[in-house]
Amino acid sequence: MLTVALVATACSSDADSAESSVVLVDPGLDDSETDAFAGEGLATPGVDRFGPTEFSPKLEPGPIVVGGAQDVGGEDGDAAEGNEGNESDDGDGGLGGDQFGTEPADVDQSGITPDFTTPASNSERYVDAINGDDNASGATAGEAWRTLGKGIASLEVGMTLWVMDGTYDEHLGGIQGHYVVNGFQGSPDQWTRILALPGHRPRIEVTKATGLEFINSSYVEFGGFEIEGVGFTDTTPTDTDQRRKPRGVLGVNGHHFYFHDLEVHGLPHSGIAGGENTSHFRIEDNRVYNNALWSDEGGSGISLWRLNNVAGGDDANGYSNYIVGNTLYENENREKCGCVGFRAITDGNGIIMDDSLLNGYQGRTLIASNVVFNNGGRAINVHKSSRVDVFNNTTYENSFTTALDGPRAEIAAYNSSDVRIQNNLLWPTDGVPHVYSNSDLDVSSNLFVADENGADGGNTLVRDPGIVSPSTDPSSADFRPLNGSPALGAGADGSVVGAYQD
Repeated sequence: MLTVALVATACSSDADSAESSVVLVDPGLDDSETDAFAGEGLATPGVDRFGPTEFSPKLEPGPIVVGGAQDVGGEDGDAAEGNEGNESDDGDGGLGGDQFGTEPADVDQSGITPDFTTPASNSERYVDAINGDDNASGATAGEAWRTLGKGIASLEVGMTLWVMDGTYDEHLGGIQGHYVVNGFQGSPDQWTRILALPGHRPRIEVTKATGLEFINSSYVEFGGFEIEGVGFTDTTPTDTDQRRKPRGVLGVNGHHFYFHDLEVHGLPHSGIAGGENTSHFRIEDNRVYNNALWSDEGGSGISLWRLNNVAGGDDANGYSNYIVGNTLYENENREKCGCVGFRAITDGNGIIMDDSLLNGYQGRTLIASNVVFNNGGRAINVHKSSRVDVFNNTTYENSFTTALDGPRAEIAAYNSSDVRIQNNLLWPTDGVPHVYSNSDLDVSSNLFVADENGADGGNTLVRDPGIVSPSTDPSSADFRPLNGSPALGAGADGSVVGAYQD
């Protein structure tokens, strides 16, 4: 049995007509991160969160080439309605059977964009929590400083700080595990970098504030660390700061942030976040899980919130922001958010692009090649934002929070404009739609795991997508397609559907 999972007036910039097509009661999505970066409490009461948004005229970006050959302009998506239901009884084995064999296809989660590298540094310094000495020069690995605080205090624009193994949990300003990079204004040729030395995995322990916060800075790179929130049990922290402030990584009031190869988990608020007078994020190849449990300001695995038009327009390939190649799971809200005069569980999404229409943001965002499973909120949520491409993601059994405010779905787009959802493999649990939207939307060339095979608009319905090991258990989950999977060649221009490409 098929049921309508997408409620939308496709490609319409008329907010009122889109709103009239919604059949859910009180269907608003979340106002994630409201006042989070301003450090305030409740948002302004009396604002109608569910009222239609007035869109500016639709921006026509022209053809965008992804992966060297694919024109993703897409066809009109007015017939693209998702369908719910699957045959996975326990979430750990799909439909069974051996129709696809047992060998995975020759694919990897490398992303559909070219590799990105920053230019060589002007100088290098080293930190070693195990064998270092803050009285050393820091100029070589053998003369490394001991503390990350010393290293950051000694940074200069264009410098690379190489960090070695060890746990970094210094008490700076009376707060354990809180590091701030402030006022580093670089350029395309001068990036300031804090990186794990190759072969090392330094660890930041966070107890009361954001692990690493970038403020008033541009062209900064951070990669290779584990960031863990510690001391957060299965009960809501009584300390307000512990609920509201701790994130893994945060970028505010700046541009060109490159966060990659991070493992971020256990934070009461978002894992990786950016907002407030920011633009140009690259958030790539991170593992982000078990975050956002206790914040009373919402929070998700990866969150971009209220971006601004700073530092020029889109890159040459058509995007300002990239959320690519990440793996996200078990991000969940358990605490009600105090958002716009009400309290409810709103977020716990894997990824959210949130409220960029507020500032008339013009940049285009690519959300691609992410594997997103078992999150309390939506796998990917586009809320009051425009110019967002959701391409080649694999999602599995998200929106498990039954008390979630607004509609549950694998992918949602609410009060947004110019959103394109293409080449995704979406596998919801029973009763959760593949896509929910009331927005200006193009949905095409996706693979919807449903209770029967067939076609639905520009999308394909399959009972069994031929995945190695679909599971909500991260220790056994493997979402690569098997040889013979219907995901192979089913995308636009013959590409692979989902996060893995050949």
